[in-house]
Amino acid sequence: MGTLEKGATLAMKALPLLLLAIALSSQPAYAEDSVILGRALSHKYIENVETVCPPEYMCVSAWYRWALNAHTTLRGPELSGRVIAARSQHTGFVRSYEKSLRLFVLRPIDDEEQRRLLRADYYILDMSAPREMYCLDNETNQLGIAAEDKFTAPGARDRYCFELPKDDESG
Repeated sequence: MGTLEKGATLAMKALPLLLLAIALSSQPAYAEDSVILGRALSHKYIENVETVCPPEYMCVSAWYRWALNAHTTLRGPELSGRVIAARSQHTGFVRSYEKSLRLFVLRPIDDEEQRRLLRADYYILDMSAPREMYCLDNETNQLGIAAEDKFTAPGARDRYCFELPKDDESG
């Protein structure tokens, strides 16, 4: 086999790999999500932004713009201070629920037109419900807290932690 034939055979073998590389490079690349611990400063309904809803569904969501105060970044690119994010949701939140310390999962809005329309830099993908954990230095058996509702935080001194049930789960 001559040099020219060897080169053609090698090119034919490499062609599928080259096509795969081209296909993968044309896929949309999303920036990395961030998980932050923070508080909402405000959230407001965004007027004149249509929610896309398939014809067979009844959609009752609307876009809201959230101003967040990012205290700590737990994962992903570092965020701190004031962050503006958008979220599709059914209704607004009461102010006390809004101000609770919680986790937010944020994804950068890559599409410049969408960022302009929502006037936000991130989507809120998820957020934790507000919860408070209480910890005591002494064993909690005498308090009537079920074993499955508490855990022991080991350390130099064990701490016995549990959540109190909420009266109103909606916040």
